Amino acid sequence: MRIRYVLSCAALAVVVSCGGSGSDGSGTTGPPQTLASIAVTPTTVSLAAGGVQTISVTGTGTDGKVIQNLSGVRYTSQNALVADVVALGDVAGLAPGSTTIDISVTVGGVTKSATVAVTVAAGTLPSSAAVGAVDISNTFFPRTVVVQRAGTVQWTFTAVEHNVSFGAAAGAPAAIGLVKNTNVSRTFNTAGNFQYDCTIHAGMTGFVVVR
Repeated sequence: MRIRYVLSCAALAVVVSCGGSGSDGSGTTGPPQTLASIAVTPTTVSLAAGGVQTISVTGTGTDGKVIQNLSGVRYTSQNALVADVVALGDVAGLAPGSTTIDISVTVGGVTKSATVAVTVAAGTLPSSAAVGAVDISNTFFPRTVVVQRAGTVQWTFTAVEHNVSFGAAAGAPAAIGLVKNTNVSRTFNTAGNFQYDCTIHAGMTGFVVVR
């Protein structure tokens, strides 16, 4: 019996010691990837006032492979009065004119940059917007909406319970508790970029841009 116990412990030690190499934080295992380049899509954006366009960013490593689950992406608008950008790369057209979105990505201590030119046509920001809670994917659609100050956003909820939480954001309206099969509206009286989440479904995030 003692010999059998020792062999079992030895086998366990082998399994633990062979548990795989470390991750580079990009969703792949093996040696950390080194960032070689980034590509953005689209490279130019034309928007109506109140329109939204998502900028997608792809990173390629020095091994020629696409970096999965790319993190460390930062977006900055050179003129947020014309067009602003929220955390996930959604660009919102706010006022007539042109600006540039600066994009930078840092992976493994290496930073690469790109720019996207944005043009916004003349027009008035909408006074209302509608968002649907999509049950099958646990997402809000559209993810980002734009309204003028004192504008209203209506959320439509169907068969699955969701909520809307603005966290502790200053100037945000009251949260929406767990609801289903109903419509709920909130009025935004303060300018700002308001992120909200369904706190019971990870990654279910949206944004309301108010100007």
